Amino acid sequence: MTVDILPADTALLGPVLRAAETTYKLHNTHRAGEPSGPFRDSILHEWLNEALQGSPRHAVLAAFREGQFAGYMLLSAPEEGQSLAMVNDIWVDERQRGRRIAPALLAEAIRLQEKAGWDFLAGTIADWNTASTAAFRRAGFLDWRNHGVKDDGRRIHILVHPRKGVTLPRRRWRLPPELVAALALLLPVALLAWLTR
Repeated sequence: MTVDILPADTALLGPVLRAAETTYKLHNTHRAGEPSGPFRDSILHEWLNEALQGSPRHAVLAAFREGQFAGYMLLSAPEEGQSLAMVNDIWVDERQRGRRIAPALLAEAIRLQEKAGWDFLAGTIADWNTASTAAFRRAGFLDWRNHGVKDDGRRIHILVHPRKGVTLPRRRWRLPPELVAALALLLPVALLAWLTR
């Protein structure tokens, strides 16, 4: 069976918003601390509405299997002067999981990345969402860094797909603040000991 990926419009507003509310609630159940508020007040809701009404920055790709709505992806183009596009949300109907819906959506996003010339396409994924992480990695996304935000007490990872011919930015390694403080104390002592021997 083939999976068809098409740009979505207002005709899919209801199914897409219901699906997005499902993922929004799922993330809120895993989130440490206070819930983010109602879905209708979320940035995800706002961007989906914009995308389905023809926003130049946000787009919804809809997946269909045997003519049935099977999943969607919210894709955001880079802001002016930037080169990083984002997969902001991806959802696959539970009855369609394991049927290559997510790989088809990610492949279409990568095709759009190459066509538009975006240097990087990224997704942020919580540690607990192992299926999504695996799908992104199989599609060629690379682990780039841990995001500072935590979901359910676990880190959120940034996975990046560089455009052909573009290298991934280097990680900026940072020493833990405790180690920096210890080195700041020990370095003058060690230097003084070396000078006075």
